[in-house]
Amino acid sequence: EYAEALYGLGSIQQVRGEFDAIDSYYRAARVNPRYISVLYSLGIALQASNFMEKSIDALQKVVELQPDN
Repeated sequence: EYAEALYGLGSIQQVRGEFDAIDSYYRAARVNPRYISVLYSLGIALQASNFMEKSIDALQKVVELQPDN
């Protein structure tokens, strides 16, 4: 699936410390806005890049989609 491929790309980019990971995660989230792993990884990547407000937004979506976890 396309969102999964973008998530995989973002994961590789994040491990390499590449800023492009954020773009890949955003693209994956646009394809599947309920993809928990993408939203979580996006939040972590944004936090690591000091985009705290955007990080909180992404992580809040994770909480909203999984309120019991």
